[in-house]
Amino acid sequence: MNEYTPDIDYSDLKLEGLAPEQMHQIGNDYANGTNGKEEDLELAKKYYHAAADRGYIDSQFNLAGIYYRDEEPDFQRAFYWSKKAADAGDPESKYRLGTMYFAGDGVEKDAGQALQCFEAAGRAGCADAWWFAGSVYFDGVDVPCDNEKAFDCFSRAVESGDTDLQNISKGYLGILYFNGDGTKQDYQKALDCFLCATEADGSFIQHVSQYYLGRLFLEGKGVKQDYNTAREWFEKAANAGHRESLDKLHEMYETGKEQP
Repeated sequence: MNEYTPDIDYSDLKLEGLAPEQMHQIGNDYANGTNGKEEDLELAKKYYHAAADRGYIDSQFNLAGIYYRDEEPDFQRAFYWSKKAADAGDPESKYRLGTMYFAGDGVEKDAGQALQCFEAAGRAGCADAWWFAGSVYFDGVDVPCDNEKAFDCFSRAVESGDTDLQNISKGYLGILYFNGDGTKQDYQKALDCFLCATEADGSFIQHVSQYYLGRLFLEGKGVKQDYNTAREWFEKAANAGHRESLDKLHEMYETGKEQP
C-alpha cells in the first residue's frame, strides 16, 4: 500500500495566536455544532489537521476516527493519524491501530503486529485492547490458539474494564476454567464467572454462559446436580437461538431426566 502523505490545505484558516488545544476545540465545535458554530465536518477536519500537524494528540485521534468511520472510509488517512497518536503514547490510538492491523484496513493485514498493538494499548490503560487480544488468542484467529495468553488477557480486562467489559471477559474466563484450558480446571470459579456473564445483556457470551451454567447443573459440577435449574438455563439460551442449548434440551426430554 502507498503511504499516505497529509494533503489537507488549511491555509485559509485564521490561526494566528491560537494554541493547538484551541484549534482542537474549534474543530470540536464545528464537528458537533456547539458554541455557536454550525456543524461543518470539513471545516472541523481543517482545524483538527492544523492542531494535529502541531502534535496535538487529541486532534490526531479525532481525525483518525473521522476517516475510519466515514460512510466511505479512508483507511490510509485513518491509519496515518492513528499511528501518529499511538507513537505519541495514546492508548486508544494504539488499540485502533491494532484493529486496523488485524483487519488489514489501510495497512497490510498482520495479526502479530495487531497483538503487539493491543498489548501495548492494554499496558497503557485501554481495557478493551486486553479483551480483543484475549479473543484473538482464544479463537486462534490468524495466530495459533494460546489459552494461557487468552486467560491472562481476559483477566487483565476484568481488572481494568468497566462492568460490561468485565462481565463479557468473565464469560470467556468461565469457559477456560470449565475446560481447564490455560489455567487449572475449577468449576466453582467457572460458575462465578458464568453468573456474571449472564448480565452481559444481548451479547453472544451471555447465551454461551447460560449454556455452560446448564451444563454445570446438569452434570453436578461445582454445584449440586439439579435438572430443573439446568433446564431453565438451557431454555434461556435456546430462546436466544443458541443451538447447543437446544440440543441439550432435546437430550434431556428424550432421556426423561427428572429432578434427582
